[in-house]
Amino acid sequence: MRLSECEIGDIVKCGRREMEYVGYDLNECHVLRIITSTYISEPKNSLVRFSLDMDGLTLISKNSQKSLENKIKEKEIELETLKKELKEVNRKKMFENLDSTTIYKVVHEDFDVGFVHEWLDDSYRVFDITMRLIITIPKDRIKELIPLKEATETYKKLKDLLEKA
Repeated sequence: MRLSECEIGDIVKCGRREMEYVGYDLNECHVLRIITSTYISEPKNSLVRFSLDMDGLTLISKNSQKSLENKIKEKEIELETLKKELKEVNRKKMFENLDSTTIYKVVHEDFDVGFVHEWLDDSYRVFDITMRLIITIPKDRIKELIPLKEATETYKKLKDLLEKA
């Protein structure tokens, strides 16, 4: 193994020294902290600098904490990506399952309640129960469409009563 292949925190053995790879210093030298050494002049925790890319090192242990942190970060990024994909799939379903006979609560900057119909240029129109236009909203500004089942059932019962009268 070469020094350039080491990651910060890796423990390597070189001859009679066990060292932790610390990184680079300002002079672009590899810096290692001595863990154990049989050399009398090298006390524990002293730093050793190598300007060349040494070869013949033996890797004793990888920096497992760093690799676990990297794995956690990768999983968090993957989770965020999956959350965004799920949100987009749910959003697509929301518009695909739109029923023009159902009353919805349309959440955008504010909210409106009424029947929702697709309109031109990727926008939707919201109508009240008398089919009077309330608002036209671009699709990308609609955050949520919540079906109001009780309001829809009540409206249908009222409509039936009016038709029978």
